[in-house]
Amino acid sequence: MTPSMNYSSPNRVQTETIQQPISFARRIDLVLLGLLFSFILLYRLQLVAGWITVFRVREVLYAFLYIRVFLFCRPRMTKILFLVLLYLGYCLFVGIHTFYLYGAEMAISGFMRFVNVALLAPLAAIMITHKQQLKIFIKIWLAVAYLGAISGIYQFMGGDLFAITEGYKHFRGESIRYMTLLGEPNIGGMASPIVLLAAVYVLRNPIWKIITAVVSIVLLFLSVSKAGLAGITLAIFLIVYYEYKKTGHLIGKKLVRNMMYSISLICLGVVIFLIISINNPVIMEKIQEYSRTAITAVIGGGDRVDISPSLVDDLLTRVFTMTLDGIEIAKRESSFYPFNAMFGSSFGIAGTAAEELRGQDSVITPHNGFSEIYFVGGILMLFLFLVILFFVFRRLWWLAKGDNLFTALLAIFIICVAFTISYPIMSNIFAGSLFWIAIGVAANRSIAREEFYSKDNDYELSPLI
Repeated sequence: MTPSMNYSSPNRVQTETIQQPISFARRIDLVLLGLLFSFILLYRLQLVAGWITVFRVREVLYAFLYIRVFLFCRPRMTKILFLVLLYLGYCLFVGIHTFYLYGAEMAISGFMRFVNVALLAPLAAIMITHKQQLKIFIKIWLAVAYLGAISGIYQFMGGDLFAITEGYKHFRGESIRYMTLLGEPNIGGMASPIVLLAAVYVLRNPIWKIITAVVSIVLLFLSVSKAGLAGITLAIFLIVYYEYKKTGHLIGKKLVRNMMYSISLICLGVVIFLIISINNPVIMEKIQEYSRTAITAVIGGGDRVDISPSLVDDLLTRVFTMTLDGIEIAKRESSFYPFNAMFGSSFGIAGTAAEELRGQDSVITPHNGFSEIYFVGGILMLFLFLVILFFVFRRLWWLAKGDNLFTALLAIFIICVAFTISYPIMSNIFAGSLFWIAIGVAANRSIAREEFYSKDNDYELSPLI
């Protein structure tokens, strides 16, 4: 079958397109993209596997794949892909601005932090053309989430992962918030709702669904994360909403049956864990303390500053107080602030890269992705980012009609955008990588075309390997 198919017969076109195998070269490209994705997600492994950094594995894979795209691919330019490339180009402009103000080290460090995972989007837009390929990348992400949960449980039970955590310890109340293979505690907490959505919409095997749901709970529990709990609440709301949209009932019979089955198995797993731990008073005391701390962290610790403010107070602080304080710092650092308000104050004024190189006194750490984009790239960069979010949401909304996989992708995208209010998701390694993959998939015209779209989600395409 040649590309000039007869589009007047959509069923025949879809069947023949699905059966058409991809070329060997494209398989290699997808395998390399999968390896790059894995190395990005497992970035903390470089602490024990120094060769990843020495040989610049991620950078080499990025360079090779982009050279392949430029020399051998003829990508179809879409509105979203054009906007993403414009965003990356603007990041380069900010890098040049940073070089002029603070030198090469600050410019390179800030630029790489901002585009490290964003560079995945154009590659995903060009290389991920089938649903089965998308599912493989989500499963790679899930596999790393499993490893993160295992590393957290190992430390909770008394194990030591100093080589990966570098002795990191953060307390909320009297509970230790462990750094896992995913990164600092909030990373695991924010991964929790995404893992839950994957369990509901992406996986089919009921046993793996339950295991994945348990992993979601473990990541949330060990992180004692307010953002994670808010994300789980939003994920459950989205699940119920999509069920209502699909069936016309707020809670469908199938959903209730699956939820009861899942809850029963999760409770069984908890009971087994408690029976094993009943003779270990240290573990039992930890479980009780974590539960109390999690509840107190959401409603607020009162006079206990070690618990931190309530979820609402913390959110208001990140959105308003830290942003206003940041504006004062930006004004103090600027010779003409109206220019910086429009075009940005550079990578040297906000974010962890600037904090590491310039110290905390002259750097803004807003803990708000939208504010950080504004401080770095000004109103223009923030507007461009918001426009990308709008068009991606619109595209994923259309793709998600009657399709579980794209429903999951849309819900994941919504949750990542919600997290951006309290965290710079656009530059975050773990959640941010899947966020930019979702943007890349939305930018791919092939996936949006009729011959690659199936409402029943029953067919399987050619496997990657």
